[in-house]
Amino acid sequence: MDLLFDMSALLSVDILLKTGTGIPSSHNIDEFRARPEDIALCQKWLANNELTCYKTAFGLVCVAKKKQLEDVFHVKIVGEGSNLQFARKPIIPKQIDAIIDQITVSRSPDLFA
Repeated sequence: MDLLFDMSALLSVDILLKTGTGIPSSHNIDEFRARPEDIALCQKWLANNELTCYKTAFGLVCVAKKKQLEDVFHVKIVGEGSNLQFARKPIIPKQIDAIIDQITVSRSPDLFA
């Protein structure tokens, strides 16, 4: 069976959007969910820069080739396997900087370890 696309060539990043202040608890968790309009703005901007993004309750998960992620966030991704990370703090583009709290390289699960 031929694969149309090599999924192993893709990486993902978790993007946490800015939300409420204080300490989240079961009583105030909704204050810490990303606003739908912030998710839409961020998702649209990243999609226009060739990243595929999926909504989460607190932000986005974006998938792209390593080089694309490095170009968008102006930072090298170092390491290998499940130990990938940014070499330094990513530079968040000014168009979405006001709504992004944190970006991290997603860790692949260690299956059958």
